[in-house]
Amino acid sequence: MCEMVVALVSRNDPDPAKDALLLKRGHVIAVVPDELPWTDRQKAAALLGKDNTRMNSLRTARTVMVGVDDGLVRAVDAQVKQAEFLAVKRDAHPGETHPHFWSDSELDNPQWIIVKVPGVSEDAMSHFMSPAVVNDATATGINAIKQVAHRAAYLDLTKIPQLDKLDGTKNVRTVTVPRNVIDSAMVLTPLDLPLAIPTVG
Repeated sequence: MCEMVVALVSRNDPDPAKDALLLKRGHVIAVVPDELPWTDRQKAAALLGKDNTRMNSLRTARTVMVGVDDGLVRAVDAQVKQAEFLAVKRDAHPGETHPHFWSDSELDNPQWIIVKVPGVSEDAMSHFMSPAVVNDATATGINAIKQVAHRAAYLDLTKIPQLDKLDGTKNVRTVTVPRNVIDSAMVLTPLDLPLAIPTVG
């Protein structure tokens, strides 16, 4: 299974050319797999989070550095928070892989939603991350490829019942949408401007 971050709210600009390059409702912001290998660094941090002696030493060092080196204090705070977080997650996922860890700020932002697509790999949904480009006959080399829209394809959320009524005013953390529904909702971005992408679902 993969998970996609899908925009629920459009960004807009009065200039049609600039507007086309902005994130729009139905654009996919990110695609991630639901299984990732534990890295050695994550495993070490998880072990640290369960070692009370070492964690207390970190907290003591932080106390000493307050008012002396604020940068080091912030670094220690981040290390302690990460170690505590990964210790809990490692207990929940003791195998060789773990799901993608979304932060609360990512899960709770009403301007997008995390869509789970069962039985589908990250690569199978990667086309939603491609920008819309055209060949510019007046230019050469890399300048001949011109981006004209933020995404080459997007999701028509009116065709996805779980997302149709979500407009960025109320947070829903995640939904599960079958592959066939995702496929039927895919729309290729028109390359003539202004683009016919809805700003409200």
